[in-house]
This record gives sequence, C-alpha cells and structure tokens, in this order.
Amino acid sequence: MDGRPSVGDRAPWFAGVTDDGKVCTLDDLDGRVAVLVFHETLGSLRARSRLSALWSHRGQLERMNTALLVVTAETLERVRWHLTDVDVGWPVLADAHREAHRAYHVGRSAPLRAWLAGHLGGRGSAGHSGDVGADFVIDRSGTIAFAHRSGDAQPRPPAETLIHAATAASGRLTRAAG
Repeated sequence: MDGRPSVGDRAPWFAGVTDDGKVCTLDDLDGRVAVLVFHETLGSLRARSRLSALWSHRGQLERMNTALLVVTAETLERVRWHLTDVDVGWPVLADAHREAHRAYHVGRSAPLRAWLAGHLGGRGSAGHSGDVGADFVIDRSGTIAFAHRSGDAQPRPPAETLIHAATAASGRLTRAAG
C-alpha cells in the first residue's frame, strides 16, 4: 500500500482558485460525478490536444450533469495567460503550490522533459510524454470510481475512457438510488 488515493477510496479534499477567481473545493462538486484532469501546464501540445478531445464529449458530460475540472500546477496569472490563447471550456484550478497534486499523489515532470514535450509535438527525451498528469472520476458519494496517473510507461487514457468511467459512475449511483 503506497498511500495513493485509489478506486474505492474517499476522494481527497482540495481547494483552490479557478481561472474566473472563484474558490473551488471538492465540496462544490458534491452530489455530482466529477472528472478531475491534472496537467502540469496548459501550454503543452499534449494538454491542449487532450482537452480538445474531452471537449468533443461536452454535451454528453452536460447531459449527465458531470463536472469537469482541469487542475494545473501553474499560477493563476499563468492560467489566465494561457486562456487568452485557447478556451479550455471548463474551470481551471490554479494549483501553483501543488496542494491538489500532492493530495492525489500526482508527480512532477522533469523541467527539461516538460519543456521538450510542450515544444516538440508532445514527445520529450526517450519518448517521455512530459505530462506527468492524472485523471480521476469521483462518483456522487465522493468515492474515486476511476484513477490513472501517467508516467514513463503509462500514457494517459483516451478521452472516451474517462467518459465511459463517468457514465458508469453516474449510472451506478442512479440505480443504487432508484
């Protein structure tokens, strides 16, 4: 047991400020299925591509009343700067002090690898994606229904995998309540 939050565990609490200046906590997502998408930076090609893929499922997420929150290890000012170039479409939590990252045990990318990944088509040295991010789906009761942390040998799952996990978490609790 490594202490990392996993499927079946209570989701760790977090708080931070989103790009629109509002404080967002895990409690704000209570009663809804939530998808948390961690990215080191919004400026990488990998992050932009991933968020674009998720955007194509926005209608389905909205019909399920599923919250999606992007969490980045950047300052609020840097997040706002990135958003002048690209509209993410969901709230972005600025986690410059990495509190949410630590709570969910999301690692860091080596600075050179992250820079290379963001500037060389999403691939850094030795084939590393540069994006040591993570994806979590939290069900309506606040329990982790899906967890994936990326690393050297573990690419991020496709957007469809997250949508499927959110659908399963939503349906499971709907059946349990009905």
